[in-house]
Amino acid sequence: MDLEFNVKGMTCKSCEYLIKEGLLEKKGVTEVNVSSANGKVKVIFDENKISDLKIKEVIREKGYRVK
Repeated sequence: MDLEFNVKGMTCKSCEYLIKEGLLEKKGVTEVNVSSANGKVKVIFDENKISDLKIKEVIREKGYRVK
């Protein structure tokens, strides 16, 4: 499954890196594309191993707002 999230608070490549690495550490996440310029995070994941709610939680734990 792939989902795109609107994320507020990203300003640079370091923000992108923190989110991407944090998500890729989770079982079930296979690909992450982050754009601070567009405020978007696209995640490809196995919904049997991780939920969209957990993905949002990981992004929030990194200090960003996600809808």
